Amino acid sequence: MTFSEFSVIADINSKTEIGKVKLIAFYLLSIQGQKEFTVSDINSILGEHHLPQPNISRLKENIRKSSYFLKGKNPSYFKLHNKYIQELNVEFPDIDKSEVIIFGDSILPKILFAPVKRRYIVKLCEQINASYEYNIFDGCAVLMRRLIELLLIHCFEKEQRINEIKDGDGFKSLTAIINLTKTTQYFSLSKITLECLHDFRELGNFSAHQIHYSCTRSEIDTEKKKFRIAVENLLYSSGLL
Repeated sequence: MTFSEFSVIADINSKTEIGKVKLIAFYLLSIQGQKEFTVSDINSILGEHHLPQPNISRLKENIRKSSYFLKGKNPSYFKLHNKYIQELNVEFPDIDKSEVIIFGDSILPKILFAPVKRRYIVKLCEQINASYEYNIFDGCAVLMRRLIELLLIHCFEKEQRINEIKDGDGFKSLTAIINLTKTTQYFSLSKITLECLHDFRELGNFSAHQIHYSCTRSEIDTEKKKFRIAVENLLYSSGLL
């Protein structure tokens, strides 16, 4: 859960100055594992979220006097009293159960996939970025492979040739789908996209099936520029953009 989400749920704007500090301290503890905080930590969060920033000296004195807080290990640090931690845990039981994906633009820029109407495609793009940013490279490789597979299926679907990649109740292997894509060229893909489709499949397969293999950042970095080009190409060819 982001602080913006929490601030809405907790109605932080309506709280007193010290009430805001109590909620921020609880958020830092519950989500970021930060047991102690400084006045500067509080003021930074207030400023980042366009909330009034009090005088630091006055705020420090008010925190020191409040029963909500105890002194930290160092003179400039404070921590939330356990009594109020328990109360806030009851008041906000789902604070650490948000399904919001925190991500940047490390592999796929948000501006590329944000307009896509199919939510599962958007979430998959978000997870690809997030897994890379949190150093989950095997997961990132598998998700990259999955996105390529889904977008190729949607390309065949748009051309009303979905039955050509079906096998019984499901779909043919990604190898078969890629090979059919390259030989038939039912839809327009760039030379770069066509040449790297098997590279993304292979990288994802290694991470999913090779027992002693672990994907590395450098392996993702080698492919991510071509991946971004291929995803944009496939989004347009599938009619999702």
